Order: sequence, then structure tokens, then C-alpha cells
Amino acid sequence: MKVLDHIKTLLEFSLSSLNESYRLVSLGEFDEALKSSGAAMLAAETAFFDRDMLAMLYYPDEHNLAIYLSFFLP
Repeated sequence: MKVLDHIKTLLEFSLSSLNESYRLVSLGEFDEALKSSGAAMLAAETAFFDRDMLAMLYYPDEHNLAIYLSFFLP
């Protein structure tokens, strides 16, 4: 599946924010960890519900090939 650059950037930010949140929890800085985990969740949701990404999730090329190939081959 192709992933566009802006979606990749959002996912990388989400993962780094999540790792930062784990680090902050281990240090006992719970307020900062909550902010970091919220930023991670927002970035992940933004990437998942991106207009370009939704079209790829519902009808990827492999899915269309698998469905329509059975009509053309005996």
C-alpha cells in the first residue's frame, strides 16, 4: 500500500509522541505524559481519517484485482 509523505510524517510524529509519553510516565511527569499521548492520538487519527488514506483503505488495487479477476478468468 502506498503511503503519502504527509501521512508518513503524521505517523512518525505519533509514534515519537507515544514513546515520549512512555518516557515521561516512567519519570513520574504525568501531566506532560498526558499531553504527549493526546498529541500522539490526534496525529494518528488525523492520519487514519485523511481523505487520501480512506480511499486506499476501502478499495486497494489488490482487492479490486481479486474481485474482478474471477469474472474474466474461467
